[in-house]
Amino acid sequence: MAKDSRKKLYNVEIQRDSDKAPPERARIHAAAVDWNNLDRGSEFTDAPETWIIFITDDDKITRGRPYLTVKRYFSETRKLFGDKLYIRYVSANFMGSGKFGKLMSDLRESDPEKTSYSSLADRVWDAKFTPKGVERMGYALDEKWTMDMKIAEELGEKRGERRGERRGEMKNAIQTAERMLARGCE
Repeated sequence: MAKDSRKKLYNVEIQRDSDKAPPERARIHAAAVDWNNLDRGSEFTDAPETWIIFITDDDKITRGRPYLTVKRYFSETRKLFGDKLYIRYVSANFMGSGKFGKLMSDLRESDPEKTSYSSLADRVWDAKFTPKGVERMGYALDEKWTMDMKIAEELGEKRGERRGERRGEMKNAIQTAERMLARGCE
């Protein structure tokens, strides 16, 4: 999350797979940004301009373009809705020579010394090479791993329950058939 000098908010998420950046995810991110950045009692019109940005490794969404921006319009009049929410899908594969191309190149670069933007280099250096940054990244990865394990566990339990239900239904059907045969029903 970042805020610029004009108080615009930017929520940037790097999502390796564009299938994990569906429109509904952007909607939830926008709601969370609003919830966390609009003070209680504020007027709704005080909501800042907000950009939800997904950077993906592939260009399934952008289809060869460097990025696509979602703006909401009234369908009948094509007039901008004016809610100050913008969603942008960005392809990290973009290889331009301008500022945007350099930024995408920097995001792909693992060595902060080889990046064009010093502020990004500083953040990468901090995350990779300082004890506090490494600890933060480790905590974030541990948290993600724990969440992934919890989800996997829940899915496994549901799968086991369904398998048990099917076996129970099959056992019940066999018992019913055996009773019918024992009574001479065919």
